[in-house]
Order: sequence, then C-alpha cells, then structure tokens
Amino acid sequence: MPVKMFTCEVCGEQVSKRKSYAHGEGRACKTHEEAQESHKKSEEQRELNLKKRTGRSKGDRPNSSNTPKPLMKPMCWTCGSNAIPLSEWARYQLVAMEKVNLQHKNINAMEMLRLQNEEARKMLPEDVSVVVNIIHIKEDKQLEKVLNRTRKRFRDAVKLGRGTCICSGCAKSIGIKWQDERLTEKAMENSAMLGAVYELSGMKEANAKIAEEMIAKESDQ
Repeated sequence: MPVKMFTCEVCGEQVSKRKSYAHGEGRACKTHEEAQESHKKSEEQRELNLKKRTGRSKGDRPNSSNTPKPLMKPMCWTCGSNAIPLSEWARYQLVAMEKVNLQHKNINAMEMLRLQNEEARKMLPEDVSVVVNIIHIKEDKQLEKVLNRTRKRFRDAVKLGRGTCICSGCAKSIGIKWQDERLTEKAMENSAMLGAVYELSGMKEANAKIAEEMIAKESDQ
C-alpha cells in the first residue's frame, strides 16, 4: 500500500505523515520552525488536557486516587478474619517444605510436617491469620446453619451461590467439611505421580531457590 502524502502548508512540497507535524489546517515538514512551534503547542495542550482529566502529568506515576483498588481482601465470611486462599497456602507450604529439607536432615515425617507448617506460617503477611476455602453447600439445613453465622454483607452471595468462603475453624464449629476428603485421598493415591510432576515441571527447583534466598537473608540478620 502506497504511503499517504500531504502537501506541506509552508513550502508546498509533498511530505509523509511520519516526516511532518500537524500545522494550520493540514500538515507541514518537521524541518520548518512554524511546524515545530505548532507541534510544541499541541503537546502542551495535550499535557494540560491529561492533567485536567486524570489529575496527573504524562510522566507521573498513578497516585492512590487514580489506581484501581481491589474490592476487598480475602477473608472468612463467618468470622471476618483476614485470610489467604487455600491454593495460595499450598504454595507457601511447598516453599516451606524445601526450606525444611535444606535446613534439617534425617527427621521423621511428623517433625517434618510440624516444621513445615511453622515455616509456612512465618511467611504469611502480618495481617493474615487464617486460610479460607470455598465450600459448596448441598443440603438446605446446612445452608441455613451457614447463613446464621455468615456476616450480613455476604449472605446474598451465600444464598445465590449455595456456597461460602470460610476458614477451617469456623467450618468445624458449624459442622461442615472444610475439604473434600475424596480429593485428599486421591492425592495420597497419586502422590508418586504428583511428586514426579512437581520435580519435572521445575516447581521444585524454583521453590528451592526461593527457600535458599530466605535462609541466606535470615543468616544475614
């Protein structure tokens, strides 16, 4: 496709858009002082319009008033405690496992699990106190029990979706299962395969690297 050409408003020569600036009612070669002055004024006006519209200049970083904020932090819909999702907690656990493996040798499985949970909890943000899971509720009686304990602002979501976002402590007190036992059993049955995937996918290496960096940082403190 041929390049579109314009007639320069100053010298009358043919010029492409890339080699010209907007000037007057058309365009003019970039080499002309008149065109450069028009371009400068145009850029200043654009900058002014941006500032009026957003409250910031072109080179400024977005401030807190212009940056979209998350609707809310994850929390337990029953007790209201700040939380992290179960999937994120699993990532903390994997890094913690690698850290324990690097720091401790020849320990039994129970001690390994205790230390792993301890290390994972150290990684949590300061304002997080629980882990939450999304629970689907099939029985009407259970749904009623959950609704009675659910915070007011979440009740419509619980009714509509027949589910809740809840920590293990609240789930136990209400009397609902926090995790699907069948999934846990399935994971145990396929532990060898999952372990192989964990190593071959590169996740083990990546988590071990994070753990090494954490250990090095702790030793410098």
